[in-house]
Amino acid sequence: MNIDIGHIRNLSWAKDNDPQKWISYNRLRGQYMSALEHAVPERFFSDPSQCNLQGNPNPTAGLPDCPQGISAVKALGIAAAQGQRIYTITQRVYNDNRAS
Repeated sequence: MNIDIGHIRNLSWAKDNDPQKWISYNRLRGQYMSALEHAVPERFFSDPSQCNLQGNPNPTAGLPDCPQGISAVKALGIAAAQGQRIYTITQRVYNDNRAS
C-alpha cells in the first residue's frame, strides 16, 4: 500500500513577519505530514491482539512484530539512529556539487 500526502495547502505567517519562523513552522508541518504517512497505516492495518506494536513497553510473548510503515521522516530517523550522516541540500551545497 502506498500513501502520499503530496501537498497540503494552508495560509500561515508569523505575527511579527519573521520569515525564519514561517520557514520553521512549514518545515515542522512537512515532517508531521511525512510521519503520518507511516503512522496511519501502521495503526490502521495492525491488530495488537495479533502482533506487537512498535514501541510497546510490554510486548506479548509469542506474537510477531507488527508490520511497519515507512516515510521519509522515519527513514531519516532510522539513518540517524544508525549514525549515518544526513545532509541538508542548500543552494550552496547544490552549487558546490555542480562545480565538481
